[in-house]
Amino acid sequence: MLKRLHQFEDAVLASLALLLVGLAGLQIAARWHVIAQFLPDGGIPWADSVLKSTVLWLAMLGALTAAREDKHLGMDALVHVLSPNKKRVVRALAFLFAAAVSGYVAYYGYEFVLLERDSPSDANSVIPGWIVAAIFPIAFLGMSLRFFLHAVKAARDNARIDVPDVVKPVEESGL
Repeated sequence: MLKRLHQFEDAVLASLALLLVGLAGLQIAARWHVIAQFLPDGGIPWADSVLKSTVLWLAMLGALTAAREDKHLGMDALVHVLSPNKKRVVRALAFLFAAAVSGYVAYYGYEFVLLERDSPSDANSVIPGWIVAAIFPIAFLGMSLRFFLHAVKAARDNARIDVPDVVKPVEESGL
């Protein structure tokens, strides 16, 4: 079931990326003199609004995917000097903290969606603001759940946890 969810997320990400590139290209082409004469203001009137919303959704879904793959930003200077057992505990606690913060942001993202639905801030947008803002609780709730699962896995694993090295030592990099 998780595999299908991941495939669905990847498909949504790919579709949004294609929409972004295609619509941006169309908007650029629509501003050329030859095509611009057929469109008001030299472009597609609703395209900029859709492009802004698409960028936000892509960014948030990308962050959700990064959390899924454990490829998100993290401060891991301390874990490089710890023993494997202490490293496991520190990583589990860090994931729990990230899960709690993400859950907190998801809750307030939901509150923001309700506020935006009851009193819209951008009446000129093609897409209602609450739909655009709906990505906040969706993505942050997903990140919270994923960070929690990473914490459980980190606490449960008895094997050595390999923290990805961002900067390789000089002797390993061949410089």
